[in-house]
Amino acid sequence: MKMFVCDLDGALLNTAHETDEKILRCLRQVHRKGCFFAAATGRNINGIRRNKGLWEAPVYLIVMNGACILDVQRNVIFRQSIRPDFVKELLLKFPEYHFEFITEDRTYVRISESEYIKDFQQRSIWRNTWVRKTPEEFEEYLSQYVFGADVPEICDREILKINCLELAPERYRRLEDHIRQNSDKVVNAPFEPKVFELTDREVDKGKAVERLMRIVGAEREEVAVFGDGDNDIPMLKRFPHSYAMENATPKAKAAASEVIGHYRDYAALTQIERLLSDR
Repeated sequence: MKMFVCDLDGALLNTAHETDEKILRCLRQVHRKGCFFAAATGRNINGIRRNKGLWEAPVYLIVMNGACILDVQRNVIFRQSIRPDFVKELLLKFPEYHFEFITEDRTYVRISESEYIKDFQQRSIWRNTWVRKTPEEFEEYLSQYVFGADVPEICDREILKINCLELAPERYRRLEDHIRQNSDKVVNAPFEPKVFELTDREVDKGKAVERLMRIVGAEREEVAVFGDGDNDIPMLKRFPHSYAMENATPKAKAAASEVIGHYRDYAALTQIERLLSDR
């Protein structure tokens, strides 16, 4: 293997959704062996920057499901935004939906900060994770947001990804239908049901790994990929050495060439070390 690519939450990171010394030691081992490592995630850049260990590690970063790629010096080497006409239409057609419009360095939302916090506490899939965080950490998390943004302000930005959590069945179907009607503009690659993660139609983790593969000079057979969510399917399908975690979704498992252990047991690290020992 010449390059290892691993999803973060549910694959590489520990049960606290953080890096630890065991994970960082494995990343250093990959680097010492002369191989490349890339984290491939739906998180935005700020979501990685808060993880100091990973941010400072000599690894490539595929963020926002492939809408942006950063090199080991944290320079942007690829960026693909969503068409402005789609962004504007979404804002005007679904004004009551709580969208997150994500740029390279900010997340724009139409609701106020108090409304966002209330919504986060009631519905966010990450609220249980943030229970373990300090108030200062949550305040730092909120600092990346621009609250109360209006339509012109959002449309004036280069939107790389749009997130939305919609639990009401009718509202979900309405948005799903709209995305289907605009499949020539955007793709939805959520890591689990009820979550919308929209990017440009030419963006997914599989295409991002191929772009990075060409940059580092690797062949398809020299790349090993790891994932657990439905947004990992494009890369799990595309590469012969693909590994789904035991905790992966059924579709992700079906897309992978092999199912390995659970992320809480560091199964991805074990497999990476096994592949490194075969070099």
